[in-house]
Order: sequence, then structure tokens, then C-alpha cells
Amino acid sequence: MANVPLYSITKPYLAAAALLSFDPELRLGSVIPELPSVLAPLVLRDVLAHRSGLDDYAAWPEYHAAVEAREAAWPESRILERLTVTRPALRDDPAAFSYSNAGYRLVRMALEAHHGVGIDGVLDRLVLKPLDLGLGHFLRPGDWDAVTGTHVDGRLRAYDPRWVYHGSLLGDPAEAARGIALLLSGTLGPELPRLMLEARPVHTPGHPLQPAAYGLGLMVGGTPNVAGHGGGGPGFELFAAAAPDGSRWAGHFRRVPDGARGTSEDSETTTTEATPATKHNAEAVTVGDASATARTAEAQASAGESAAPESNGRTDGDPIPRVLSELGERGETVHDPPPATTGL
Repeated sequence: MANVPLYSITKPYLAAAALLSFDPELRLGSVIPELPSVLAPLVLRDVLAHRSGLDDYAAWPEYHAAVEAREAAWPESRILERLTVTRPALRDDPAAFSYSNAGYRLVRMALEAHHGVGIDGVLDRLVLKPLDLGLGHFLRPGDWDAVTGTHVDGRLRAYDPRWVYHGSLLGDPAEAARGIALLLSGTLGPELPRLMLEARPVHTPGHPLQPAAYGLGLMVGGTPNVAGHGGGGPGFELFAAAAPDGSRWAGHFRRVPDGARGTSEDSETTTTEATPATKHNAEAVTVGDASATARTAEAQASAGESAAPESNGRTDGDPIPRVLSELGERGETVHDPPPATTGL
């Protein structure tokens, strides 16, 4: 199995942990007392759905310059003190969707404050261990040692994972997709998939998941209809998705040389099998070509996190169309439904 930074594929897992811990109408300031006054009224549901009107550091040129220069990540306070909020007039308006990595940093802060441990401990206890997932964490510079791939050179290793302020999981995108399928099948309770699939339309011209919508931590749409998330940062572009009922899943990634977003070094296909207890096959494909894929500003700048990505429509190498193709071609026969458990 591959072992790569999953970047923003971590967001569904953060959302799941938050929804297992809090009421969706929670005001974040009630559990994070140190939040600036402009951020304290933000509601968890809106933050998870990217509809809070919160600014994002991904739009700051100096952020991208610092990442490109391989500086150490800034202190959290430097991010928090500069963030602004422009509340949308209507929560359900497609135009109200404004992707914010910073919002998921606030979710991480809420979880850590509430549970009294770091985000790795929170995700392990609430989500990863209950689902028996083979995923680790990519949170510190030393975590590059666990990343597989011959293209992981000195410059790539110089990237500080702490720039991913909400934190990143580490592992195979197919295993992350299996985890999404387990969440959607109700393994941790029936309320979780209902909330995570609470999707509202978003305006994302050119995105492969059309008609596109975003729920609480999940992008929903496409043909066939899937729910999942993309990720992109130094070295890798990824996508993991599952059928909304959790009956099938697929995850793909491609390697991206540093400084050449949208291209990749090589192409290979690997098939891996999940744990015997689940009796499912989890397929992982490392894809590569020399095509360009339109991405959001953050992914383009190798900022280490992924926003809702756009596509140039090509399927040779782009993880999103490849996932859709795999799920569409094999339909209901890809995987049996994951087994239900008693949750936590």
C-alpha cells in the first residue's frame, strides 16, 4: 500500500470527529475561549460546510511565498489574528460557499480543547480505531520518513507539514476512501452520514462532480453520484470517494514533482487488500502523466492543502475522473457494503 500525505482528504475525518463530539449548531467560541471576537460566533455546521464567510490564508500571497521558500510554519496566532468574516446573506445560496482551510483549523482547535489531547489522539480514538483503518498522521517534519516514493527528495522533505493547519492524515487514498464508505454506511451511527450528506449546491464550473454540492466535510455529485474529498499539496494530488450508501469506494493519487503542479513523474498501478475482517478489496492506483489539471490557488501554489478542485476535463492522470470511472464501470459490484458495528 502507498503511504502518502492525504492533505485535505483529512477534512471528512475532522468533520466526523466534530459531529461525534458536538451539536452542529455549536458556536466555536464556546469551546475555544481564546478565539478573536470576530471568530467566536462562527457555527460549526457553517464552518464544516464552508458557508461561514470565513476568510482563508490560502488567499494570502505571503503565505504561498513562505511555503515556497520552505520556511517553518507560522505560529497559529499569526493566522487567527488576521482572519476576517464576511457572512453570506443566505446560507443555502450556492454563492455562499467559500472554501476555507482556516475553518477546519478552528474545528481542530475545538476538538483538541474539548478532548484535551492532540488531533492525532482525537482522530485515533473517535474515528480511525473504531473503523480499524490503516491510516497514520502527517503533522511534523519527521513524518516525511514514513512517506513512500522515490521522488521524495530533500526539497520535498523540507516542506513543513505544520503548514497544513488543520492537520493531515497519512496513508493510502484507497484506505481513506474505505473509511469514508464506512462512515457513510452508518458504522459510527446513522446520524453521522445523514449530517455529512447534508449537501447544498456549490458553484464550481468545470469541476468533475456535476452537479456539485458540498455537505459537512464531503463533496457530493458526479456520475455516478459519489461523496468524497480531494487533496493536494507538495508531492501529491489525491481523491477518495465512496457511493453515498457506502457500498463501494475508490481512491487514487498521482505524484507531482515539486515546482511542477499538474505533472507527474511516473505511472504505476497497485492493488491492495483490506484487513481480512472486512472481507473487502481496497484498490489503490498511483497515476501519472504529463497533463495539466486546473486547480484552486492553494493547490497550484503547493500550499499543502486542497480546496474544491477544478478539472480541465482530461481523465489521463487526474485522480477525480479516475475515481468516477472506476466506480462507474464496476457499478454495484465493486465492493460489498461494509459491515455495521456498534460504533464507539
